[in-house]
Amino acid sequence: MLKINDGDQIREMQISDLIREFEGEIDYDCSGDIDATEYHLIVSQYAYIKFGLILERVRNQCWWRNCVEKFRDFKQFCQAKVNLSIWQVLNAIKSAQVCVKLVNLGYTELPRNASQALKMAELSIDRLGEVWGKVVASCEGHKITALAIESQINPDKQPTSSTIKLPAPLMEKLQRQAANAGVTLSEYLGELVDDRIAQDNHVEPVAVSIDEEVKSIVMAIEKTEVLKAKPIAPAIALNSCLDNFNSLMDNLLGGLIPPVKRRVAHE
Repeated sequence: MLKINDGDQIREMQISDLIREFEGEIDYDCSGDIDATEYHLIVSQYAYIKFGLILERVRNQCWWRNCVEKFRDFKQFCQAKVNLSIWQVLNAIKSAQVCVKLVNLGYTELPRNASQALKMAELSIDRLGEVWGKVVASCEGHKITALAIESQINPDKQPTSSTIKLPAPLMEKLQRQAANAGVTLSEYLGELVDDRIAQDNHVEPVAVSIDEEVKSIVMAIEKTEVLKAKPIAPAIALNSCLDNFNSLMDNLLGGLIPPVKRRVAHE
């Protein structure tokens, strides 16, 4: 069950109700329009950036102190309100910071999940641009994995190998799936691991007002008509996050939040 601040009231939402809201919004947002569907597919892939940006501002500006519940520190806030450990939250923030840096460097393609971005979190800004540039130049978008990024960060590192015994039917199934995907068995297993990590690290903010946010995004689509003109740039996705940020934080912390200044310019 999710507990969501709604003004002075605490509204409880069952997970099943949340899924029904998602389903209703998908029907409304897409409704057979392939352009709108493509837009929402791309923006949804970057949801981890939005999550990290929210957490960063809650931490940096101590907004957690304004909660009705009194928390000892940011760590306790994260455990109680977001149901994540402090290291998971810090990793989410680092992943978002990597993407903001890449946008500021001019890249129009970003890591598709937090585990990919996190691989580059400790790099200097110059090294970050160098590594990501090599990744996007050497890999098609759908073949970019955390392992591919690691190989560019440490090109001289010798890959270690190990042996694992699997039942023959399972091994044959994995080999068929790898062949269908056009990758080696090792690459296919690496992608499965990356996807598993991304799923484990992805948690929706508990207090997001989904209904109002989606309506705002739909209005932004109608105003910009960006899909009909050119592919969606990551900066647009980031700016969509910032456009709706104040309303999200009003919902999270009860309306005691100062306005947030935009940091990323529209392309």
